[in-house]
Amino acid sequence: MRSLRLTLSAMALSLLSACAISPRDNTKFFDSIPTDNIPVTAPVRSISSFSDSLMCMDKMLRDYKVPQTLVTSKIIADSSGKVSVGMKDMVITALSVMSRTSGAFRFVDFEVDAIKQDTVQNLTNLMLNAGQMRLQKPQLYISGSIAFMDQNVSVSRMGGGISAKNWEAGYSRDFMGTVFGLELHLGDFATRTLVPGVESANQLVLGNAGHGFDVGGRIQKTGVQFNFSREISQGLGPAVRTLIELGLIELIGKWSRVPYWQCLSLDQTHPEFQAQMRAWWDDMSGDERIKLFQNALRSSSYFNGNADGKPSAALREALMKYQADKDIVVTGNMGYESYERLTKDYVSFDGAGKFVRVGWGPADKAKAVAKGGAAHVVMSQQVIDTFKPRHERSSINSTATFEPKISILLGNRDGEYTVGESMVYSFFVDRQSFVYCYYVDSQRKVAQVYPNPLQRMQPIKANAAIQVPDLNNPNTFTIEFDKPGRQEVGCFATDQEIITRLPPLLRGPALQPLAGVSSIDDMQRAFATALGANRFGMARTPWTIVRK
Repeated sequence: MRSLRLTLSAMALSLLSACAISPRDNTKFFDSIPTDNIPVTAPVRSISSFSDSLMCMDKMLRDYKVPQTLVTSKIIADSSGKVSVGMKDMVITALSVMSRTSGAFRFVDFEVDAIKQDTVQNLTNLMLNAGQMRLQKPQLYISGSIAFMDQNVSVSRMGGGISAKNWEAGYSRDFMGTVFGLELHLGDFATRTLVPGVESANQLVLGNAGHGFDVGGRIQKTGVQFNFSREISQGLGPAVRTLIELGLIELIGKWSRVPYWQCLSLDQTHPEFQAQMRAWWDDMSGDERIKLFQNALRSSSYFNGNADGKPSAALREALMKYQADKDIVVTGNMGYESYERLTKDYVSFDGAGKFVRVGWGPADKAKAVAKGGAAHVVMSQQVIDTFKPRHERSSINSTATFEPKISILLGNRDGEYTVGESMVYSFFVDRQSFVYCYYVDSQRKVAQVYPNPLQRMQPIKANAAIQVPDLNNPNTFTIEFDKPGRQEVGCFATDQEIITRLPPLLRGPALQPLAGVSSIDDMQRAFATALGANRFGMARTPWTIVRK
């Protein structure tokens, strides 16, 4: 019997050895792990209902010529102890969006908490102690907190069931509402006093909903039971961002005394706006979405092909340029985020207070009925061009247009300087472009001032304000006024490098007078000859020099 037991043990060991699991025997499985680890959705920009309102504030601060202000922020505390999000970083982002073209605010970043100091802060401390660095003192600071969070303020539950001899079923649903509030204040940094009348206190309700369905029964002696449930919880992070952006619009608007309420009356701030936009998106078929993108990108001069509802490399390239200009994650995919940014300006209220599409939407009731009530979506470029302001209308019949809008700002001056002063201007474009600027002095001498040896960046990113000369560079040049008279700056924006296509006399070194040129009109004719009339955007701003 002993030899038999030994034989059986040897057989068992042999079987275990034959069935051993080795990673090398499952190469295909392990090869799939890096792919399975990749996120299943593409990243998108973090936006809220007030993202467009922040851009509106940027334009308003620019139009009202609000001077640049240094600002910092305290840690936005959470008095409730239930909101763990980076609120200070949200404040910085919102201020940055409001300053893209206006340059209204620059954030002074300095961390005094030793536990939270990083490499940059440690190097800053060393340089400060060695006298190699000087921090600029902020003029304003932002303080505030999540003042409260009341969970499950309102709860609604409903349930019911029915049963028989061999089966039973039940259904339940519930709704819960949580309220939290954010309060923000603006303080004077020099005196550490809060600015009276400049505050913001807003609250928001977060909703949670769930429903479930249970079924149970018996087949002869066997029991069977099913449970189906679904729960929806609105995100706390996006809700906090919404309150912070709303609060900062109020704070900055009250402090700068601009009509900020105009930026809060946009349709996009309505709580049902995104829901309606999503419903329209879900109603469209794949071909309808492609045709919508083709027509919408044509209306904004990004796409020159036909609106045939067919994907193409040209359409993808046009969409990628649009996404880059509008600060969308550049994928070239026709997703919801790009759709919403393309069409949001063509939505308004009707007389009944409902959102309606302007220039796109149901074009044929018969087709809509045939599709079971779904909207047959088209984009009428003629309607869109009529709806746009005149200076934004595109050339419908052109097949090769590129007319970016470029703007020039002279800061807080009203177009008049005195002899002995110097001038700084800034420009920005609405889409990525190559930009060339020319300065005409009182003696009608023309010189290229951008790009220049100290500022060579090309192309210029959309909505990025470029200051000329760059005052942040200690070795910069200056534009000084030594004689009275009329002067001017003109800037041209194109989609390609143009300098090599200009006549040789117009390719002289930057900051030096160009031979044979006496006006911005001369440069305009040169650009039109090299590119064509519809291939560049242009802006010009004059001013007057007077004696003291």
